[in-house]
Amino acid sequence: MEAIYVYITFHLWGSHEFEKLAQAVMNECHRRTNSKTLYCLSEKKRRTSSLQDVQHLLEQIDGLRGNSVLTREERLVVLRVFFAIHKDSSITKTTCNAYEKTSKLLRRSVKTISNVLKEWTDAQNQSTEPALDVLESCTTLSEKGNHDKKHTRIVAGSQTYFKVRDFVRERHINYQRVTATQVYWFLVAEKLIDANHELSASRNQVINHSAIRCVQRFLVHNGFKRGKRSAGNLQNSHIIWRNRYLRVLMQNRTKPERERFREFYLDKSYIHQHFSRLGFSVWDPNDSEDRPVKVPQKGNRFCFCAAIQESIEDEPAGSVPGSAWIFSPQDKSGHKGDYHRNFNGANFLSWFSNSLLPNLSRPSMIILDNAKYHKVLPESTPVSSKMRKADILTTLSEVGVQFDDQISTIEARALLNEWIAENVRMEIVKRANEAGRKFLWTPPRYSDLQPIELVWTHVKSNMGKQYKKGTTLKDIKARLDPEFKDLQTEVGRKLIASIISSVDKTIQKFTLEIEREEEAHDEGKVTDNSESSHNHGN
Repeated sequence: MEAIYVYITFHLWGSHEFEKLAQAVMNECHRRTNSKTLYCLSEKKRRTSSLQDVQHLLEQIDGLRGNSVLTREERLVVLRVFFAIHKDSSITKTTCNAYEKTSKLLRRSVKTISNVLKEWTDAQNQSTEPALDVLESCTTLSEKGNHDKKHTRIVAGSQTYFKVRDFVRERHINYQRVTATQVYWFLVAEKLIDANHELSASRNQVINHSAIRCVQRFLVHNGFKRGKRSAGNLQNSHIIWRNRYLRVLMQNRTKPERERFREFYLDKSYIHQHFSRLGFSVWDPNDSEDRPVKVPQKGNRFCFCAAIQESIEDEPAGSVPGSAWIFSPQDKSGHKGDYHRNFNGANFLSWFSNSLLPNLSRPSMIILDNAKYHKVLPESTPVSSKMRKADILTTLSEVGVQFDDQISTIEARALLNEWIAENVRMEIVKRANEAGRKFLWTPPRYSDLQPIELVWTHVKSNMGKQYKKGTTLKDIKARLDPEFKDLQTEVGRKLIASIISSVDKTIQKFTLEIEREEEAHDEGKVTDNSESSHNHGN
């Protein structure tokens, strides 16, 4: 904004005395001002020679700027203009009032210019740092807004969170109930909350209730929940896997654009013939004739698999063209039980090689879960569970693994399995690497890190809304195809981009929690128990 003032004021005065100064300020402030706006103002000057028009532009900018406190960038411009004028007058040996000229150029009062210079001078006199560092510090401290540290009733910082978390965990280990009141008394004992217990009984009771409400807000803000929860089995190995996953993901994202692998998310799902949203329908409890209806059992199913991609450079987010794989199991038994049985290594590898890999247009990081049929080994790989001991020992000798002559069968199998894990690449990894792609496996029990799960939720929700009496499997297929086509439209691409963005916020939350816990561990104020983590819903 200040740069625009200098530019217009120079043309308003019509003097070449400030041409170099205006150009210098424009160069200094180019990053802080919209270049398109400056170009339009320049074109406006070329199209009109009316002093009134230029004055009108200045008045418009005054209205946009208002009377707010100077920002850090505006103070830097004031200092830059003042010293440029002072330097110019020294070189030309002319007498001028730098305060007044700066005031006229920037349309700020002389008092404002004087205060900015005084602030900078005082900071320079009180510091031994170079002038540029002093300038940075004094302008940063003058940032617009109220940035003073506020008093909080509960001691702010990650230490408080981790102490409360350990307290809650310890009580759960002992099968003890935890409420906000108990957390409050824990904070009082640890001197982490401001609560005066030396007052009268009546007033003390009011203060306690107020403090407990403060504790309740603290618990909600830090993600604690109350009520029933599923048993879950989140283990340390899952947390370690998650941390490694986030580290690899962030390392890829921080690479230069040309070196970065584009992220592709792959997953599969299914929908039953009689999947409906009737349970979310409006109903009148006073209408005795509107009786609950019994929807038929699940029926036959359609299975599907596809991949989505993030936006990068000029390529938008969306579904990968040609990656949709929709089928209904031919065998009647394939419509019952776990739908994962409908996928196997053979049909998945065929789809992966023929439908997905050819449609990945650039170096890619394929992100998928740990389904068994994703990790199929080459057909030539020995299967220790189906081999006799003599055959296992022969195989170990052929691959150069040394073993004791008195080794037991179970030890020999374990030794062969270790060698396979270290030396035999999965078929899907082998084919992807040959095409210049690489893999990242999502951690177990962290489906909220896989955005395509939410895409399937959207697709199945739309399908359930269309269900009605008499729906056949043929109807399901007729409705499912348009849903996948919609994912490739502009609306579908925006939906996928929004879902990926929401998952990125979850990634940022986990990353921040890891950093906070590491800081607490470094200060030695957290027990060494990594099975926190954190408030992940199970």
